[in-house]
Amino acid sequence: DEPEWHAADREEDEGIGNGELFDVGLEGLDRLSIALGGNAVMPIANQILPAFLQDQDWKKRHSALMTLAQIAEGCVKVMSKAISWTVDICV
Repeated sequence: DEPEWHAADREEDEGIGNGELFDVGLEGLDRLSIALGGNAVMPIANQILPAFLQDQDWKKRHSALMTLAQIAEGCVKVMSKAISWTVDICV
């Protein structure tokens, strides 16, 4: 855990502890999913994300949820067809 997180109480503090490459990674996932589309991205996500979502390490669960959020725009058609899977792995 980042000690700064425990003291963060304002909206401006929400990015504390993310690291300098956090936003770059999010933007990269977004652009990749839009460029390649859901048919290319979702099979890989289907293999990797369930294990991350079930891991005891909260950082892995967080990264999986952030990945789903970032690839959603580019994968919306494929994710919509498998919405129950998407919800099931998150819950």
